[in-house]
Amino acid sequence: MLRGVACRVDMVLTFFMASATMALNRYIDGPMRRIPWGAVALMTCAVLTKGPVGMLLPCLVAGVAGLVARRPFWPLFRSLALTGLLALVVPALWYVAAWRSGGDEFLRLAMEENFGRMTGTMSYDSHVQPFWYPLLTILWGWVPYTLLALMALTAVSWRRPSLGSFSPSTLLTRLRALPPLTLYSAVAAAVIVIFFCIPKSKRSVYLLPAYPFIGYLMMLLVERMRREAPMRWFVATVSSLAILLPAAVWISAMLPGSVAASMSPSASIQFSAIASAALSINGVWALPLCLVTGLWGWSELRRGAPRRLPAAMIATVTAILLSLSSAILPPVLSAKSDKPLAEAVCATAPDGPVYEFHTDPLIRYYTVNFYIGDRMRLFAREMPTNGWIIIDEPDIEAWREAYGDAYTLTEVTPWHRRSCDTRRQPHLMRFARRQAATL
Repeated sequence: MLRGVACRVDMVLTFFMASATMALNRYIDGPMRRIPWGAVALMTCAVLTKGPVGMLLPCLVAGVAGLVARRPFWPLFRSLALTGLLALVVPALWYVAAWRSGGDEFLRLAMEENFGRMTGTMSYDSHVQPFWYPLLTILWGWVPYTLLALMALTAVSWRRPSLGSFSPSTLLTRLRALPPLTLYSAVAAAVIVIFFCIPKSKRSVYLLPAYPFIGYLMMLLVERMRREAPMRWFVATVSSLAILLPAAVWISAMLPGSVAASMSPSASIQFSAIASAALSINGVWALPLCLVTGLWGWSELRRGAPRRLPAAMIATVTAILLSLSSAILPPVLSAKSDKPLAEAVCATAPDGPVYEFHTDPLIRYYTVNFYIGDRMRLFAREMPTNGWIIIDEPDIEAWREAYGDAYTLTEVTPWHRRSCDTRRQPHLMRFARRQAATL
């Protein structure tokens, strides 16, 4: 639930893909005589953001939903195929221009990222996860509402299922009995999640386009559970968390500095970051708001008025997420960022290339490279005469074994915490080629 505040390309993709999927819902509900230019524009932006999947998934969702709702196959297929092809026109022009600029290396990378990732034919293992990983991710990603869904199982009237209840015809009949928007949301959520169960490469952010539709279904569950015991249990749980969360932060802020000093460097930094949340601008309003909504939830429970429980529940969960995303997580994540390392690099090497060395060919200092203006270069690729280099502590000996006979290496700035990109302790060092040395 907190991924929506993260800064990454998947948030942009989610906006365009989910919006296009919603636009196609209105399109297939009509006569489908005109081209849905709004959906075409949204899918065009989705493809430009992260490849052909931005067109494929919305059309796939609309096609499956249309078939479930008994739309004729060939008119539905022709309309969606034309819509999808139109969404590829502008991206195709961009890819041709990028290929002319980047050459075959760009084409190879584009094919590998867009098709090799789906078919499992990438040249390296990337986020390889088991088939069920997206399902587990959905359960974790919807915390705390996942807890309500699990509690709601206790209110279900369980009967011994028959084999006929699992047949495709029975499932289709039950789906078709749902209201149109509920049917479309259920199909969209199922198709997107199942789609991303197929490739070997799986990441939690791939599932974000399914979240708006899961959210609608979750809202229906909240309405259904309004007067049931699971709703009271859930409100009691989140209200208690809303009270304990600000209390824990305030207690951390009041503890003496010797507590943080007794911890490891990484733990001390994180502890200090959490304590600073109490005195931050956002912490001044977000943490008391969290406490107030928690107390409100408990007061509604004591009144025993089920009509207001959903409002108290939504306000409490929102306050918890606001406190986490505005007051607590920013200092914690900032304390883990490599921006201070980049500032130290800029202070020592204000211009020119800065080199990096890794024994793992897939690791890079992406954050440092961003903040120093894209000046990072691979040492092994350029073999410069002298300059500045960042090496992780475990890789220093490997560098000396490979290049120590030809180069001198001098420590400049050790970094006393792990890099957020490599998860290792980096060192900024100065290197120079030995006179008359050859490699």
